[in-house]
Amino acid sequence: MIVTTKHGDQGNTVLFGAKRVSKHHFKIEIIGQLDQLQVVIGLLKTKVSKTRILAELLAIQKTLYRTMAAIANTKALISQELATETKQLEVWQAFWIKKSSIKNQFVIPGQNEAEAFAHLARTQTRQVERLLSKHKQIELIPYFNRLSDYFFVISQYLLKP
Repeated sequence: MIVTTKHGDQGNTVLFGAKRVSKHHFKIEIIGQLDQLQVVIGLLKTKVSKTRILAELLAIQKTLYRTMAAIANTKALISQELATETKQLEVWQAFWIKKSSIKNQFVIPGQNEAEAFAHLARTQTRQVERLLSKHKQIELIPYFNRLSDYFFVISQYLLKP
């Protein structure tokens, strides 16, 4: 397997369909932020032992990969799929809210590693959401809005002893 191709050495990369774009093209910027979110979720998974949360995080990661592919491929539309996934996030969020004691106040992250990583995932998700808004990818925003809420709720659940 060849890893280094040197095709990107001039500041360009290739999207699906062999379309060459600049590495600062908005799609590459969004995909890069989604890739960072993938890594943060991976870090969070290393600090979580609850099987249900791990399964949810894996499902989220798979959705993010499908979203990255759809952004790279202008022919792939995932609006309907993301609408379904958005509803799923709402179900998960409601479940974890019942298991948590969320106070109506600002929180200071860092009570434990898992909670801190959940907040990092939340803030990285907000970064993705801002980029989607900036580049008028409006149909994708509801999913990421719910996802950041999900990470907040999970962060509060992870405070439980």
